[in-house]
Amino acid sequence: VALSPVLNAGRFDLGFYVGRAYGLLASSFVLLVLLIEANALYARLVEAHDNRMRRLDILRGIDRAIAAEESPDAIAAAVIQPLRELLGVPRAVINVFDLAAGEVEWLAAAGRWRIRTGPGVRYSLKLMGDIDALRRGEAQVIDTHSLPPGPEVDALLKSGVHVYMAIPTIAGGDLIGGGGFGRELA
Repeated sequence: VALSPVLNAGRFDLGFYVGRAYGLLASSFVLLVLLIEANALYARLVEAHDNRMRRLDILRGIDRAIAAEESPDAIAAAVIQPLRELLGVPRAVINVFDLAAGEVEWLAAAGRWRIRTGPGVRYSLKLMGDIDALRRGEAQVIDTHSLPPGPEVDALLKSGVHVYMAIPTIAGGDLIGGGGFGRELA
């Protein structure tokens, strides 16, 4: 401003300087917004990385548990809680299928189960959905309300399980069991 009389031959052009100041202020505001957005994006990337590393640690723990245990019961008991955490579901169960008897036996369960659970609990194979689809390796999303009525379905509904997923376990080309993962409806 002090040099303006010299540069403008004795004239002071207030509009010129106000325009420059406004442009500088506006560009500084845009830069500030961009920096805030970049910081938020960086925070989301760090959180995604941390989540990915946590899931990788869970998978490594599951792998170690499978390698350390020999019996299916011990493997199921060792991996059920980490598996539930990995999938982010409140309920998880690992089953063994007895196709000849038409039954499923729970090996391990984790989460908020309010019905009787644990090794030795048997229930109808019908609760696992389309068995032929499971034999083909296809997971099933099961609406509990669409199942045939009975005490097992009543127990599921009473415990808050309205929808769940059955994921097959196939060994040597045969359907041997599966996992069930459920959550309450919001």
